[in-house]
Amino acid sequence: QAEACHNLGVIYNRSARFDKAVECFEQNFRLCRKLVKEGGAKTVVVDKARMHLGMAKGNMRLGKYMHVIYSDLASLLYWKNSRQDIQ
Repeated sequence: QAEACHNLGVIYNRSARFDKAVECFEQNFRLCRKLVKEGGAKTVVVDKARMHLGMAKGNMRLGKYMHVIYSDLASLLYWKNSRQDIQ
């Protein structure tokens, strides 16, 4: 099940459906942690799951910032000056 969640996350990530990718990678991360806790896997499995989850979350946030860069100069300047999250 963990491998299936990982594979779905990869597919969604490549399709730029980052919200779905994050969901799948979160499930994969939970399952991998459970496997390690039960002694069925090494900790490197959790490290890889964490890395993929972080990548998908970064991709999801990047889309919002790229939209601002291309279409909303005022918000971009506000963010650059204040380092607050863009709404």
